[in-house]
Amino acid sequence: MNWLNSYILSLLLALDQLANAITFGSHKETISQRAAIAERNGNRIGCFVCRVLNFFHRDHCKKSLDPNYTKGLKL
Repeated sequence: MNWLNSYILSLLLALDQLANAITFGSHKETISQRAAIAERNGNRIGCFVCRVLNFFHRDHCKKSLDPNYTKGLKL
């Protein structure tokens, strides 16, 4: 991955964490991680968000909780 792709990915991750913090979530997790935890707990909004994200990326919420998957993303 070249430096521009890495830079863009880092910015998107930071914006995702910022959006989560603005909506009263932790600044250390992304919206996908928060939605995955909510879905696992049976929360309807979490289920909806994960369904929307799965439309664009299969098992996105589930993968966001897997530390082995996220370590593969080189920032």
